[in-house]
Amino acid sequence: MPTLADLDAAMLRPVRAVPAVGRLGGGAIAMTEPDRPWRVVGASAAVYQLRQPSGRVLALRCPLTDRDRLDPALSDRYRELVADRALAPLRGAAGALLGDVSFLADGLELPSPDGRSVPHPLIALEWVAGPTLAAAADRACRADDRAYLTALGDAWAATMTSLAGEGFDHGDPTPDNALLRPGGGLALVDYDACAWPGAPSPPPSRPPAAYAHPSGKIAPVGRRDAFPALVVYASLRALARRPSLRGRQGDPRPQPGGALLFAAADLRDPDASTLFDELERVDDPTLRWLLALLREACVEPVSAVPSLPDVVSALRRAPRDVDPPRRAPRERQA
Repeated sequence: MPTLADLDAAMLRPVRAVPAVGRLGGGAIAMTEPDRPWRVVGASAAVYQLRQPSGRVLALRCPLTDRDRLDPALSDRYRELVADRALAPLRGAAGALLGDVSFLADGLELPSPDGRSVPHPLIALEWVAGPTLAAAADRACRADDRAYLTALGDAWAATMTSLAGEGFDHGDPTPDNALLRPGGGLALVDYDACAWPGAPSPPPSRPPAAYAHPSGKIAPVGRRDAFPALVVYASLRALARRPSLRGRQGDPRPQPGGALLFAAADLRDPDASTLFDELERVDDPTLRWLLALLREACVEPVSAVPSLPDVVSALRRAPRDVDPPRRAPRERQA
């Protein structure tokens, strides 16, 4: 498996070890120190930055998985992602998908155990200068900026609605896979497991624990985004009313797959969750309706969880002067 040390060493000698740089038009790898390339490390990949003479900036996404263990259809999926005209409405300066994507099957040359160099894939992507949704929400909570947290929730709902409108199933919609565009809106990244009509079938994928359905079941393709998207939306709406909760709930700071607010234990048993109990006492009927929907999603089959566009539509129709019904605890279904 590629190590960060291997990838860092390659970025320090891109002419020999990163053939992708020349194929993409040249440029320099961004550095934090003369011998240390700038990078961000996620759960499945490390991302470096390529600054080109034209002024264009690209993200170089390097999978942290052995080449022979990657999904065989990965290159086809990325090629179709770029070529499929049906996805055009999702691209552009404010689109939910990045507009500049290239899969280079042999974009890297990394050392093997026997000392030889072996090719390794690299994905070049449009660089988005904004922070992740996780980082932006964390910062807004520390600043007690409730209006901005509300805007982040609206942006998340708009992004997931636009994806659903084109039948696009991301597969891992978490706050650290969403970037804020400088001109407004969110763009989702990491397309390794995405699916849409006509695309190669994706491998089975499970969201991080904080966004996975409590049943442990994997949702079918086309329904995979429903539960994690609902958890993110409910987290942002709750934090917009109680920003201080961020300091004592969820993970202490943004990290790959980290909980923004609801921990896996809260979702596994909402009736025993002090967080659910506290939020349900907030004087906000809309939030209480949303929490009731989330409670139900935690115990119903994963394939039955409503999509976020349907949830938002239901919230708009919900009466504002009546508390949502509280269902009696029942056994979770598979």
